[in-house]
Amino acid sequence: MRNMEPIRDPEILARAEAAFDLCQTAEDIMRQNLRRWHPQASEEEIRQRFAAWVEKRPYIEPSSAPEK
Repeated sequence: MRNMEPIRDPEILARAEAAFDLCQTAEDIMRQNLRRWHPQASEEEIRQRFAAWVEKRPYIEPSSAPEK
């Protein structure tokens, strides 16, 4: 494996920062959407729904989840 050099090119750093900012904005928008679509949901349920969205899996209501 090659030695990894830190990225110092300002243009590449700016592009990486813009990409991370865009990802954060997308997450913020999705959390807002989840709160709008599920106004009665607790913060924990919003967190679970967001995690399901990130993982691309369906959200399962806690009352209908299979017993473990």
